[in-house]
Amino acid sequence: MHSRIFQISSKPIDEKNYINEDRYYSHDTGFVGSVADYAVANNEPSDYEWLNSQPGISVDLRNKTFKLVSKEDYFRASYMKFKEYLAEAEQMTFEDFICYRSLETFVPLANSYENIYAIYVDDIDECNGLITLDDLVRNSEDGSVWHLGATINYHF
Repeated sequence: MHSRIFQISSKPIDEKNYINEDRYYSHDTGFVGSVADYAVANNEPSDYEWLNSQPGISVDLRNKTFKLVSKEDYFRASYMKFKEYLAEAEQMTFEDFICYRSLETFVPLANSYENIYAIYVDDIDECNGLITLDDLVRNSEDGSVWHLGATINYHF
């Protein structure tokens, strides 16, 4: 499966400062080898649809920015899934817990809270470095705007 990493910043990003996939093969991020099998620079305009398709997110291609319109809209579906998986976990027996059957519940439960195999953003350590979009949204306010730079396609 594939997803994307979006370079972001609090100010416009000049193309000469675009990141490339080398950043994700380094020991600093450890991204390729732990989350991803490989990563390649993509920088296709269609990549922005990955962001634009997220509830509560609006992309302005003309200005190369994206905005958090509604944190609640962004998380609503994930929260409903989280509640479903939580109910399943509550039904788990002690035997399920000690025999790895719990993984079938815990992995989706954890991913519904923060999906490590989804969209990432990278501000190149301006504030956060490489984090999931879920993490960025969780720690941002409605109306927050970020400038977009390079896009990286990664496979997991």
